[in-house]
Amino acid sequence: MMLKIFLFADWNYHNRVLATRAVKERLTAENTAAEIKSITQEFGIKDEHVAAIVTDNASNMVACVQLQWTHAPIVHSNWV
Repeated sequence: MMLKIFLFADWNYHNRVLATRAVKERLTAENTAAEIKSITQEFGIKDEHVAAIVTDNASNMVACVQLQWTHAPIVHSNWV
């Protein structure tokens, strides 16, 4: 699993790979949400600072976002 961060700082766009993890469990919505939550906590990213989530539109990813980040819109992309 790879988690990227997209942000604007000083009016400049940045994107970075935040973490890459080998996941041994099935990529269910619950397992994926737990793994992403672990990464965001590790980097001190609070849920309210997440403005949107970009996914590949896989059903487990959509469900993952709906479980954990109900306030953030989901952006579907084929280039994730």
